[in-house]
Amino acid sequence: MHEQPIITAGNNVIRETLTGNELRALILVVRNGDANKSRIDLTDALAGALDFRLDARRLWKMTPSQIVEEMAAFYLFLGAGTWVREPGVYVIPRFAGHANAGDASAGQGEYWLQTVEQTLMQIEVTGGDISTSPGSLEIIYDALAIAGEVPAELEGS
Repeated sequence: MHEQPIITAGNNVIRETLTGNELRALILVVRNGDANKSRIDLTDALAGALDFRLDARRLWKMTPSQIVEEMAAFYLFLGAGTWVREPGVYVIPRFAGHANAGDASAGQGEYWLQTVEQTLMQIEVTGGDISTSPGSLEIIYDALAIAGEVPAELEGS
């Protein structure tokens, strides 16, 4: 699932509307408002910290460079330089699992993010890097509609 709200060069409060499932990851793709809708990287100086909120609580507040550092720590090939991050693409993984799964990267990440239809999810970001306004912030959801119980190690219960 994805949605593509517009962002301007000022302060933006973006409400994610596709809630109601278990979220395993969010992918943010920042695009300029030019004719090509070119992807642009956010800078710490102009974008400031991205503030991610779920209902009445802040889940995290990170600068774009901190998000890239988290990506490099989670995706080992990205951290090793084997993979290259595309400009303007930021991934917030919510994967977790058994640390003894036989995989060197198992056990990393955070628990799946449980949402219901009434969940308020929002991101606050300054769009100072948008040179042609309005731009867009495409939000891609890695969401699962679960039937039955989810193992405790995936949800942290």
